[in-house]
Amino acid sequence: MSTTIKSKTIREGNAIATLTLARKQHRCVQCPKPILAGAYYYAIICGGAGLGSTKFPDRVHSDCLQPYFQTNIRQGRIRYPINPSGLSDGDWDVILHQGKY
Repeated sequence: MSTTIKSKTIREGNAIATLTLARKQHRCVQCPKPILAGAYYYAIICGGAGLGSTKFPDRVHSDCLQPYFQTNIRQGRIRYPINPSGLSDGDWDVILHQGKY
């Protein structure tokens, strides 16, 4: 795994990923590998998901963040505001299928 750290906080739709230093070992929700104590990982909460999301955030390696977003956008867990910036549904289809997500 690379240790490239890009940003302390990343917002993607209603999800907020915060870079965190692990005090103890956790399990990555995207891959089966452990997040070791002392390693950096992203703790992800979804806005509008209630208090359970803040108390028990999803935890992923920094390398697993992009696949996590891709998977959860497809499953509908991560949503975008209705019609942001005046985009039509057709525009969103183009954006989502251009390879970014």
